[in-house]
Amino acid sequence: MIIISASLLIFGCSLNTSASAAPEVVPAMLELSGSISLVNKSENEPGKNIEKFLSSYFIEYFESLAFLEARDISVFFDKNTPEALENSILNQKSLEYLINLRKLQQNDLSLKEYDFRGEITFFDELDLDLDNLSFPLYQLELMEYNTLNFAFIPDVESHTSGVDHHFILRLTDDGEFKIISHQRFEDVNYLLEELYKQEKEKLEDKAKKISEPGLEVVIDTGAILDEITGKMLAEAEETIQGRFAVTEINDQEIPASISVKLPQADHPYDREAAVAYAMEWVSSEEIKRNPEWLAYDDRGGNCNNFVSQSIHAGGIPMDTRGYIENQWKFFDDRINGRQTAWGRSPSWAGVNEFYRYVTKNYGSGMVAVISDDFFVGEIGDVIIYGAEDRWKHAVIITDVIYDADGNTIDYLINSNTTDRIHFPVSAYGYHNTALIKIIGWNE
Repeated sequence: MIIISASLLIFGCSLNTSASAAPEVVPAMLELSGSISLVNKSENEPGKNIEKFLSSYFIEYFESLAFLEARDISVFFDKNTPEALENSILNQKSLEYLINLRKLQQNDLSLKEYDFRGEITFFDELDLDLDNLSFPLYQLELMEYNTLNFAFIPDVESHTSGVDHHFILRLTDDGEFKIISHQRFEDVNYLLEELYKQEKEKLEDKAKKISEPGLEVVIDTGAILDEITGKMLAEAEETIQGRFAVTEINDQEIPASISVKLPQADHPYDREAAVAYAMEWVSSEEIKRNPEWLAYDDRGGNCNNFVSQSIHAGGIPMDTRGYIENQWKFFDDRINGRQTAWGRSPSWAGVNEFYRYVTKNYGSGMVAVISDDFFVGEIGDVIIYGAEDRWKHAVIITDVIYDADGNTIDYLINSNTTDRIHFPVSAYGYHNTALIKIIGWNE
């Protein structure tokens, strides 16, 4: 096991708690402390060099997020094979996209402080042959745990638990390490890798149709990712500006986005109970799941399952009425559209399906709406994230962040897959968001 920990203090950063434009981030002095240790390994193995190498890599990554200025992390990669070069570009572009998205936000999402811990759970020397190049390779899986203090809410500790990393490292002739492959299973990296593969397949299929003998097909990974992220950032900027836009009516500034009148429910939603559940079943130290429920981490993600459990803990009963898309229930893992108390509906664990349930359900069951005004959320409400016209991730609001005038400027959320506690909504890597207001339930 490798234990990696570091803390970062940034002095001189302004703390923005208003809904004004994000301030320019001014470089500041850093103070780092912590240690890296590899345990239960013999002295003749390259543990110390791996510790030093991984420490440098993650410090560069987190300092990039701290200042919202992307460092060149591709220098840590071996670029002598097409696969390694492609992987280095994917990691670099993912970091740049996340930073650019955070810089678009109205709040200062630079870091005041961070603490990082990584745990190696698998460590093997491999005998692999890549493109006829044979050299010592080391495969490892690292679980990341971090605590971040964002500049606009410096006293709030935002935790992330269990970010899964898969590394393949090459030991060079001079005894140094280079990354052959790094997969970071977190929203930004996973999303961009998925979108990149889709575009790459389209280009390869198109090239096959028009290919000529001897014609070599060249895939420009950087150009493809620049096009993908450029489109997403443009959409994000339009959305963010729309949330804070105002218009004048009778000499008064009125938000451009006014929520519609909310529906009524026969029974209220216990928001505090929902949040209490969401706080109980997530941890900053480990991956924590309620054993009374099936977990979906290895089956597409546990995020909406966690949200549904929290809502249910807030007093919303399962809905077995109507067609399957109008049901919201979990009694066991079998998909069941019958109006009975067994099986489950896709809306319980699926984000897209939960969105459809909320928008289509009338009469009995949960009363909830997709709010036109993003900033009327309360604790216990749900935020969903998406890309490419599909909702991919759901989280539950645990706190509301206000400016000095009492205006909502952000939310703190809890989530599963990746597990987060009191994490700012605006710091996520998805460019599409929607607020689902939970009102209560009808008989």
